[in-house]
Amino acid sequence: MDFEQLAIFLDVCETMSFSETGRRLFVTRSAVMQRIKHLENELGVKLFERSTHALLLTPAGKELVPLAKQTLSLGNVIAKKMSRFNQRLTVGTLANVAPVLLNKLLADFSASVELNFRAVQSVRKLPVAIDLVEYYEINKVFDPDFTFHPLKNEPLVVTLPADHPLAEKSEISPEDLSGLDLALEKEGISETSDKVLHYLEDNYPGIKLHIFDVYDASFFSTAIYRGYLTIVSESMAQMCYPYVSRPLAVPYEGHYGLYIRKHPKPVLAEFIKKI
Repeated sequence: MDFEQLAIFLDVCETMSFSETGRRLFVTRSAVMQRIKHLENELGVKLFERSTHALLLTPAGKELVPLAKQTLSLGNVIAKKMSRFNQRLTVGTLANVAPVLLNKLLADFSASVELNFRAVQSVRKLPVAIDLVEYYEINKVFDPDFTFHPLKNEPLVVTLPADHPLAEKSEISPEDLSGLDLALEKEGISETSDKVLHYLEDNYPGIKLHIFDVYDASFFSTAIYRGYLTIVSESMAQMCYPYVSRPLAVPYEGHYGLYIRKHPKPVLAEFIKKI
């Protein structure tokens, strides 16, 4: 049993849906179910009653809720108290993005500090041990204990099949998308995504917009399966393979950088000074 299992358990208690918790935590439904199953196996009890129509807490699950909250709260206190003695930098990693820029920044700095990489299950609430994460700007859902520091801006591109007529253009304008099906990330995740969504809705009603959840493997697989075009930051276009990408003429850019804990421990504060 670990803190992340308890955090996922509490999130499911709030949503009462494995699918909704998966969307909130940027993981698959099966990953959520697996973590709950592991927790149930370790405790030797059933925490949820599952049916085709509803998810209900068992008596054991109901009793675990306040204990899980107390445990997570105590874990945070311990981690914060011990952080000033910690000379290790823990980098959170997400499944679909490798920390390429951060690895370069850490190359010279790492000689005097121990580095640790840890998979992140949820960006909404990161374990206290995580010091920084490299990712795209998703300020509206990222842990509020972190602040975003952009390292680079990226042009937005349209991804589309290689044999699509628009693939012959060197740049695509919003007017070119009129009458076409375009998949976009839902509102309330990224400031940039929201601006693009509102810009297209207000100025180009001829585009057939299809609003899905977060940009992840499921999003891109669905878009490709249905033949929808997408708009993403330039470096994210590789996730849309075998689609190709073409620059989109809009007054917005994607942002990529580091999420750094707002109240850093000494070793993190020293790293921030160097970058």
